[in-house]
Amino acid sequence: MLSGLPVLLRYDVGGGHAGGKPLSKTIKETAGEFGFLFSQLGMD
Repeated sequence: MLSGLPVLLRYDVGGGHAGGKPLSKTIKETAGEFGFLFSQLGMD
């Protein structure tokens, strides 16, 4: 069953089991999450 609500999906083809990711990538992902959240709250 589909809810019709927006969903944020992220697919990382470069991800692996080698450990942590660079800080710059973490910051970029977090900024994207906040951007999605703010747009859904009408704060864009």
